[in-house]
Amino acid sequence: MRPKETNFSFSGSIPHYYEECLGSMLFEPYAVEMAGRIKKIKASNLLELACGTGRLTKHLAGALEQNASITATDISTAMIEHARATHTFSDNIEWQVADALQLPFKDEQFDCVVEQFGVMFYSDKVTAYKEALRVLKNEGVFIFSAWDNLENNPVAFYANEVVNDFFSVDTPMFFHVPHSYCDEQIMRSDLLAAGFKNISIETVKLTGLPTAAEDAAKGLLFGTPLFHYLLKQQAYLPDEIMAKLVLKYTEVFGKTINAPLQAFVVTAVK
Repeated sequence: MRPKETNFSFSGSIPHYYEECLGSMLFEPYAVEMAGRIKKIKASNLLELACGTGRLTKHLAGALEQNASITATDISTAMIEHARATHTFSDNIEWQVADALQLPFKDEQFDCVVEQFGVMFYSDKVTAYKEALRVLKNEGVFIFSAWDNLENNPVAFYANEVVNDFFSVDTPMFFHVPHSYCDEQIMRSDLLAAGFKNISIETVKLTGLPTAAEDAAKGLLFGTPLFHYLLKQQAYLPDEIMAKLVLKYTEVFGKTINAPLQAFVVTAVK
């Protein structure tokens, strides 16, 4: 049967587990890598989309000139609030709730738009890319990352496998969504349709920072929108799934996971 739709809202307790259990393992390596790329762009007015809990945001000030301005946005108020409560940020960061499909900014306002692991969730990627194009100055740069498929990201692959074992029908599809936008031809076609040029798509393999197997399982189950679906099932089910996932991770990686990660980093110019 067709996988069941999952509520993709990052709300409630999700930001806490997302940051505390997944931040170092999944997002910190790419945040550091992305900040290095941003430094080479030499942007003076940067817009970050889907800033989440601020893993990339906290590196941006150090990647830009001292007087550069940064606008960090996310569609989730809860994620922004958790970011501001968790990390120490530069004073030149302005925070704003914003929908990437309908950005509340003027035309040609920024010389760089950056996004880490957000585009996969867009309901209409071409529309979102057109909005990024609109707010960029001429010759401005749009740079984003997107996960490669599940098979190339084993931590998520095993989480999906274990969860599926508990649902013979109406299988929750959350883990497929972040790993569904991994066709380079489609990415290039979407960006061209939006009006971008000089498109570069690079496969980037990194390793997550050491994370306890239990924290990894907790993050994947309680720190993602999958949790909304699990809560609607039997009260004991999330804990039962977590126990099995910890066991699986320990069998495959040991008690501490140094997660193999694979993603695309995409750059395009207005």
